[in-house]
Amino acid sequence: MMLLCKKCGNLVSYNSYFGAYYCSTCGEYFQPQYEGSTQQLIDELRRYGATHRNGKMGSSCFVPKDLLVAAADRLELIKSK
Repeated sequence: MMLLCKKCGNLVSYNSYFGAYYCSTCGEYFQPQYEGSTQQLIDELRRYGATHRNGKMGSSCFVPKDLLVAAADRLELIKSK
């Protein structure tokens, strides 16, 4: 995945020490933003919580499935207001 700096347009690299992306040209650090809609995020949370067995979630995720479903429920509640 190649990301470009929003300030200067050059390629950025991930800095694991700071947990952010870094542009060596302009010196900016930034966090990537989720680019999907709220509904896409809700669907992704539900799909992730429903398709993986407990203890086999992959991608170093230690979040209980109940929490993922609760987050999706809360987002739906906020979206409906």
